[in-house]
Amino acid sequence: NTEDTIISNVKYAEYALLYSIEYGPCFGSGIVICASSESVDYNYITCEWTSSYEKNIRETKDPFSMEDYEVFQIKRK
Repeated sequence: NTEDTIISNVKYAEYALLYSIEYGPCFGSGIVICASSESVDYNYITCEWTSSYEKNIRETKDPFSMEDYEVFQIKRK
């Protein structure tokens, strides 16, 4: 559903995309996608305010679920 899509461009590239062996992918240290253990898919997702991106994608810090996420382009300036 593209009507509900929020596009938030990167402000600070050095913090925009991280990967933790322990937690999984992190976007700007604010969007954290992690698994409760190594044997399960990523089942715990939170989104806190982050200064690494232009906009917040959520208004709450409550955990939520998602079907998919996309990184459209990573380009160094």
